[in-house]
Amino acid sequence: MAKLYFKYGTMGSGKSLDLIRTYYNYKERGLSPHCFNSGVDTRSKENYIESRTGDKLKAKIINTEDDIKQLFNRFSLENCSVILIDESQFLTAKHIDDIKDFIMEKDISVLCYGLKTNFTSKLFDGSKRLIEISDVQEEIKGICWCGKKATQNARVVRGNVVYTGEEIQIGGNESYVPLCFKHYREGKVKADIEK
Repeated sequence: MAKLYFKYGTMGSGKSLDLIRTYYNYKERGLSPHCFNSGVDTRSKENYIESRTGDKLKAKIINTEDDIKQLFNRFSLENCSVILIDESQFLTAKHIDDIKDFIMEKDISVLCYGLKTNFTSKLFDGSKRLIEISDVQEEIKGICWCGKKATQNARVVRGNVVYTGEEIQIGGNESYVPLCFKHYREGKVKADIEK
């Protein structure tokens, strides 16, 4: 039976790398995975999912205004084994509902990878809906600079954690740091350096 999976973690936890690894596992077994990425994510070259390690994978784009069912039907999914979606936090709640309907109609599993919360520790709309209706949720653990599990995506401006601003600001290591909740609350992005 096909399922909807939500694989979430902080920035830098290896979500995209796990998606790429999963894609190659399916390909090695002669199966046909299809990859999608949110059009909101503009960090990588267009139509690519890219890991911080430099690994990348060609993907089809899901834009905010897209109808998921029409989009999926536009591509040949007759022999599709699985659908992999990166940056799923940027999908709308309707996208997620339509993905769930698609799974039930076509019996094809969908693995959504993304952030659970934004830099203010609030759920993204897409992530909220995934938590509500996904069949399987799996955390991909990230690490804070102190070695503890990172649970927060801290937005950093000139070395300082900020707690206000637009929800979506695309960026990588220059803009976001994974932190444990203690260091997120303290606004501490690295260990004190003794002089």
